[in-house]
Amino acid sequence: MQGTWDYDRTTGEWGIRSPFNVNSSKQVLEYIKMRGHAVPRHAKTKDETTGKDEIAKLAKRYPKDPLYGQIVGRREVEKLLSTYVEGYEPHDDGRIHPKFTFNPSTGRLACEKPNIQNVSKSKGERDRDRWATELRRMFTAPQACVIAEFDYRAIEAVLIGWLAGDDEYIRAAKLGVHGIFASLILEDRGQGQRIHVDDPDAPQLLKALKEWDPQLYDAAKHIVYGTSYGGTAFMLHRTYPENLPTIKKAEELQNFYLNTIGRKIRAWQKATLIEAHTKGYLDTPFGFRHYFHDVFH
Repeated sequence: MQGTWDYDRTTGEWGIRSPFNVNSSKQVLEYIKMRGHAVPRHAKTKDETTGKDEIAKLAKRYPKDPLYGQIVGRREVEKLLSTYVEGYEPHDDGRIHPKFTFNPSTGRLACEKPNIQNVSKSKGERDRDRWATELRRMFTAPQACVIAEFDYRAIEAVLIGWLAGDDEYIRAAKLGVHGIFASLILEDRGQGQRIHVDDPDAPQLLKALKEWDPQLYDAAKHIVYGTSYGGTAFMLHRTYPENLPTIKKAEELQNFYLNTIGRKIRAWQKATLIEAHTKGYLDTPFGFRHYFHDVFH
């Protein structure tokens, strides 16, 4: 092993200090095994892996380990830099102007170089959140101008309800489908009552619920969006372990969603999968075609 002997003031130990590449799967795996920790494996192939989700899990499982958290933070910063900072040349006015397109096969509006539609927001104390705050400070308006940010309120949930032919879901989406579903969970647990879309106090009730139990609200949000896009319980747990701590928990909430407010969503999803598998493609209502191969395998 190449390196030099050195003293670690943090641990009070002597050891050989060698170059370490956090993006080297081989070196990261060697470190995991050296520490005697469980080696992560890919869910499908069962091969050893050092993917971001697996390393993030190790960081939570071994919070005192000096490396896992740094690997997660380093990778998140590198992603932010490569996505929004590196490789973009300013225009003649000294500013960067994103290019708007309809490139996705669904025909939705998108932008690139950089993708300002998906600039990370700060929601915590993680490295990613800290750097997201710094990144957003880079977006400034010229003198005497302001930056205006617009969003389609619940547009994707509304579209899903429209595609599924579910008027009740559309009404819930416009009002706040995540909060409506969270109130259903509370009612099922015997901890509250369902918030109805016809209730004139529904907006205030939904706001109060979100403030009263943000953990439940976030769990409901992840279940609604993840399930509507075909996500599995395993994927939801792996992506949002802080809100869905086990696969069983994610599966229970997902089934509850599909058997309550999401009944017609599930029927639409099944019909769409069968159509895509049978025809080998799907046409959107706006004329865009997306091809598929062997959907069910």
